[in-house]
Amino acid sequence: RITRAKARIADAGVPFETPGAVERSERLAAVAAMVYLIFNEGYSTNSGEAPARAPLCEEAIRLARLLLRLFQT
Repeated sequence: RITRAKARIADAGVPFETPGAVERSERLAAVAAMVYLIFNEGYSTNSGEAPARAPLCEEAIRLARLLLRLFQT
């Protein structure tokens, strides 16, 4: 499927452009919000005394560190 989709995009001549600063900032804010939600889902539980889900927290922290490395100002 992916190969066919890539071929169709190439055949259609769809341009790929780097987003501008404003759009990049908006996208980064959306990604940061999702990372926060992943961490929050791992840290808080709805089932009372259930332990936090460490793998979700760890993945959120890994993603946050990656974002910091990629988008340092």
